[in-house]
Amino acid sequence: GGKDEEFRGRTLRILVAAAGAASRGVDCADCHTCYFLDLPGTGDDYVHRGGRAGRGGREGRIVSIVGGEKELFALEKLGREVGVDIVKAGS
Repeated sequence: GGKDEEFRGRTLRILVAAAGAASRGVDCADCHTCYFLDLPGTGDDYVHRGGRAGRGGREGRIVSIVGGEKELFALEKLGREVGVDIVKAGS
């Protein structure tokens, strides 16, 4: 089986993985939030990584933790590229 064979039949509260390990191919059916500690390089990667959350028509959320205005600008650019609203916490 694929990478997700390890997770089938388990109840996971938190999955922490490097971008390369979990960015594609891991199917966590009940995942509702993805946390990005590093920004994906492209809009396509943003969508694929974030696609772990909210599968099967369910709502999902992506929380991106950025370190300053430069990364926030890059995140907003990714959001425009893929057509999603980026909301700064506390806004």
